[in-house]
Amino acid sequence: EIAATAFDLIFVDYHFGLLTGLEVLSEINSCDRQAQAVLIMVTSVTKTDIVVEAMKSGCSDYLIKEQLSVAGIRKSVETAFADKSSQVE
Repeated sequence: EIAATAFDLIFVDYHFGLLTGLEVLSEINSCDRQAQAVLIMVTSVTKTDIVVEAMKSGCSDYLIKEQLSVAGIRKSVETAFADKSSQVE
């Protein structure tokens, strides 16, 4: 259950069993315990409308699986946390 533990960072896949990543984002966003979590979608889906909806749903970044690298993930996470901390100040 998503409310069991508060997370600092949540990676969401668009293909998530019976749900889509957008549906999972909705569940996460409705959970007060995850209000401070940084959300990053990682998927192979490159449809612009899904990317836009993920970002509108609170994702800090949208990473394409086929383009993943350690450096890319690190940059995404660092930028997301920097952006989150600047919003709090």
